[in-house]
Amino acid sequence: MKYAVLFAVGVVLGFALVWFLYHSTDFGREALEPLVSSLRGTEPAGEPEKAPDTARPPTPRPDDFKELVVKDPEPEPEPEPEPSGGEPTPRVEPPRTRDPAEFKDRVRSILSRARSLQGEADYLGALQALQEIRDKKFALFEEDANEASSIAATCERYYKLVVDVTPIPDPPGRLVLLARKDGGKSMVGGLVEETGTDYVLALFGVGGKSKLTLSKVDYKAPESLSGESREDHFAEDVRKRMKNAHSAYDFYLAVVKAIEFGLAPMVPEIVDAALEYQRTEPGEDFWKEAFTAKAYLLARRRFLYTAIDDSSKAEEYTKLLAQYFHDTDFGREAAISGGAVAMAGGERNGGGSSGGSSGSGGSSGGSSGGTSGGSSGGKPPERTPTSNPEVAGLLAEADKHFEAAYAEIKQSLPGMPDCDRHLENALEGFEKALPLYEKAAEVNPENEKLRARLEKCRDLRAHCHKFKRPDIR
Repeated sequence: MKYAVLFAVGVVLGFALVWFLYHSTDFGREALEPLVSSLRGTEPAGEPEKAPDTARPPTPRPDDFKELVVKDPEPEPEPEPEPSGGEPTPRVEPPRTRDPAEFKDRVRSILSRARSLQGEADYLGALQALQEIRDKKFALFEEDANEASSIAATCERYYKLVVDVTPIPDPPGRLVLLARKDGGKSMVGGLVEETGTDYVLALFGVGGKSKLTLSKVDYKAPESLSGESREDHFAEDVRKRMKNAHSAYDFYLAVVKAIEFGLAPMVPEIVDAALEYQRTEPGEDFWKEAFTAKAYLLARRRFLYTAIDDSSKAEEYTKLLAQYFHDTDFGREAAISGGAVAMAGGERNGGGSSGGSSGSGGSSGGSSGGTSGGSSGGKPPERTPTSNPEVAGLLAEADKHFEAAYAEIKQSLPGMPDCDRHLENALEGFEKALPLYEKAAEVNPENEKLRARLEKCRDLRAHCHKFKRPDIR
């Protein structure tokens, strides 16, 4: 009995000590958290999860490496002689600065790998390779830190320039060049059919679904493009674009085409040409204007996917804008929204201009990414219901214009054929529908679905106007 009482008292005192340590000291809480959590049947709390930093890519910045430079590592201290007689005095080693020589071989191997990836136009891969230096905090010689900073600065800029741009697969059929007999514009595509009188070509983009029939009367025999001949043809096309470029936006479109044709290593050549052009044109700032152009095209894609209720794609472009282009008007607008614009669902998003540069016009089909297929998502708009015979005719006419404009907007994705013309047609349709909806709403103000359609028409019209004939410069 005596031992049982002592045992019980020991258990109580033990739990009291655990309670005191857990609730009164940081050390005790950290040490005992796993035990307490297991008794509760919960997971240890651990560190609170931090919100992701959407202000920039999670890759090293140029300044990260300068902080790791060690110019004069401290030599290892000489051991002090032990005192004669008596107990030896314990000696505490002072902290010693790490020597960059210890990490030189690994660091230079990483730098070599990063340079190689940069040359292959794998800019994100190069940044990720450099990340090991930053994350493991290798001590660096100054020249190695400078090289790492230079690679990081270049790759960060180039990656922003090419993010979301991907190569376009060749169309089905044998890739051929068809030259006009009169010396006019040649055509390139996949030869999918040949008859006695015509060639049928599958065109690039939209999954090769778009086809064109060309008469043998007008075109010479097809010339196959494969291997080096394919690369030479598209490289020549890109260089023509460079030669005819008259703005940062034109050079940016040459970058896009190079990547779409599978010629990403040409990107530095295009940028060098753009910077050379910039030196002859006072006021030109290639990087600033190219990033504005990029943000404009991403925002235009975001708008289209929002308009057709494809919220997942709209959110994808929202995140790209907020993460990489937060210093542009379009990026700030995306960051503030925090998600897909609710405009297409009937909520008003303000609809006016963002007050900043919007992009460039003129070009039919600048692309912010690979020329993906047409936008097939989104349900066709429903007719606006009404029980009021006075407005039935107005709504029928308004819905006809709205539906036509909605069909046009689905063809306005940057990179699709005549995307700018489709955007202008959409704007024209919404402008025709809007006064009819406004007149109907005056007669039938209690119709909630009519009011929602009116607001949506206003928003779509405003956004079409915002992206029409943009002025990047």
